[in-house]
Amino acid sequence: MIKGKYGDQLQMLMRPHQLQSLPSIDRRGGEDESAVWDEKRSENANDLGYSSTARSVEELGVRQPVIAYHGRADKGMMMGNGHHRVAAADTAEKKTGNQSWVPVVHDKDWMGTDDTMETFNIPRT
Repeated sequence: MIKGKYGDQLQMLMRPHQLQSLPSIDRRGGEDESAVWDEKRSENANDLGYSSTARSVEELGVRQPVIAYHGRADKGMMMGNGHHRVAAADTAEKKTGNQSWVPVVHDKDWMGTDDTMETFNIPRT
């Protein structure tokens, strides 16, 4: 969140490391946050159905917004849907040395509400 002249403004673009610093909806029990991102990077690299995502992100950047989840008052903003895209953007950024910017949609549903998905033309995965 950006503190500004007109109050708090939600970011529409974020760098991969900023999104990876958010608490993750994918975190299991006592699992460390970094373990979530290690798993997503491994899935991208090991052709577990996400290698085309990683290639596309490296070539074109992240084109489909990820979801910043605002549904739990006790946690604040969390990383919702889009972990593999963020992990791929982080990997591409480290590989190429170019900054990656990830489009972000803020929603009360971690998968994105129907209205959000339709408004931003985001296909359901």
